[in-house]
Amino acid sequence: MSVIANINFLVYVHFPFQVLVSILIILVGVISVVVGGSLFRKAKTTVNPIDPHKTTQLVTNGIYSLSRNPMYIGFLLWLVGYALFLGNIFNFILLPIFVVIVNKLYILPEEVALEKLFGLEFVEYKHRVNRWL
Repeated sequence: MSVIANINFLVYVHFPFQVLVSILIILVGVISVVVGGSLFRKAKTTVNPIDPHKTTQLVTNGIYSLSRNPMYIGFLLWLVGYALFLGNIFNFILLPIFVVIVNKLYILPEEVALEKLFGLEFVEYKHRVNRWL
């Protein structure tokens, strides 16, 4: 005798202006990524999270005075907007997995490297500005 489990993750939510709201969330994410990246380029430092030791300057102005991770927040907003666009509840359940992966693989190693590179300057920045992710 076999037991077949039917698990349906296709639970959808729809509301007025859903597409517009999702597009606006994605646009805020795009702006966050573009502004954050442009400040890194203006400072002539790397945006590559794989090798944070190549960082030449600590960027703390502009959007980085509001969040230490505006680019990752922007990526999360892309996913939130797309999940909202699709309307599938299951996609929202996956968002915390993205946050955990980004924290473990990128944010925490970056912060360790930045503290080694910039010492007290980075520690003070950490106390002044939240990560928000």
